[in-house]
Amino acid sequence: MTTQEMVTIEVNADTFQRLQQLAKPFTDSPDCVISRLIDYHQANSKISNENGCQYYVTKDGIKLPYGEIAGAYKPRGSEEGFDLKGRICEEGIEFEGVVFDELSPAANYAKKTVGASESAARTNGWTFWKYIDPKTGRRKSLDEYRKKLDLKNLSLEDLGF
Repeated sequence: MTTQEMVTIEVNADTFQRLQQLAKPFTDSPDCVISRLIDYHQANSKISNENGCQYYVTKDGIKLPYGEIAGAYKPRGSEEGFDLKGRICEEGIEFEGVVFDELSPAANYAKKTVGASESAARTNGWTFWKYIDPKTGRRKSLDEYRKKLDLKNLSLEDLGF
């Protein structure tokens, strides 16, 4: 068994008591409990961090890089259109403070916030949302991103950003 360098951390008494409740008596150190908690979190997280890029992982296993997204909606017969902006973040797809697990429910909700009827709000989130390049403001379809061959290892550079 190799020895690893140890560091000291301070936790308040309440946190330490909670760690003790998770410990296996006579075998676990605080390090073991914390390590097990981190392993559990990583195995059950919808967050992925690869090559310095953070991703939200959809239920289908598609990794969406964190970033700003936008969708355009123009009601039939209206001259006014709407530019609806959201973001992909650690929790999922966020629009106006509401977080969704998938793109389509977020798109449907976004359209309803500007008056779309139930039937008009139904939309494919992959074609509705577009990534916004933070440097240039250009937009690229998430559907284009999804159709790339290796869905599980793409970055925003793959869209030309």
